[in-house]
Order: sequence, then structure tokens, then C-alpha cells
Amino acid sequence: MRASGSKQRAVAIVLALVVVSLALLPSNARAEPPEPEPRTFTAALTGDLIAHDSINRNAKRFGGGTDYDYRPMFEEVRPIIEEADLAICSLEGPIAPRGRKYAGSPRFASPAAITRSIRDVGYDRCSVATNHSNDQG
Repeated sequence: MRASGSKQRAVAIVLALVVVSLALLPSNARAEPPEPEPRTFTAALTGDLIAHDSINRNAKRFGGGTDYDYRPMFEEVRPIIEEADLAICSLEGPIAPRGRKYAGSPRFASPAAITRSIRDVGYDRCSVATNHSNDQG
């Protein structure tokens, strides 16, 4: 009887070890992947920035009469432009080459200072593909 009791105890110990070992093995069941964090992207795509004569006159006044400063004209929309992940404007008309007179409608040519103001307001890029792209040749 003793031998069979030892045998039963040995079988019980082996079974207990098997159960514990199986419990410690990683589960084959696939866990659901964690929910991804929501991501956002904001774009500010604005319409025509077009330097009519009246706009250039105001920019010259804001620039102290010797330079052009268009930034004050953007103050109301500046927070929107600055906060966007990507801000693109449509720049209507070419930048006047050095030595060329600035021109308003109908054949635009903006002072180069407009590009500094556009940058300072927070635009990342500007499209120049417009009906005024070739106004100055």
C-alpha cells in the first residue's frame, strides 16, 4: 500500500507542476490592440492676397512711409494662421522685380515686403498659380 500511496503522491505532484506550468505560459489568445490616440491636423487655406493700390498705400503707411508692412492688415486672422499646422495662401500677382514700379489692378506687381509680412503672420507656403501670375511678363 505504501508504494501505491507514494505513486499517487508523485502523480499528484507532477499534475500540480503541469497545471502551474500551464498557468504561467503566455496566453495564445490575441489581445485587442490599444485604441490609438486621436490625432488632429489643421490647415488654413486662404484665398487671394492681392495688393491693390489702396492695400499698398496702407502698407506703406504702416511701414512708416519708407517701407511696406502688411502685417497689421492680418491682425484679425493672425491667430488662426499661426495655430494651423499648415497655412497656405493664394498670392495673387507676382512680386515686382527690383527697379520696377509696384502696380495694382489690372496688372499687379507687389513689393517684396509682402513676402516678409506673409511669413511673419505665420503662413508656411503660398500658391502663385493664379490668373495674375504672368501680369508682369
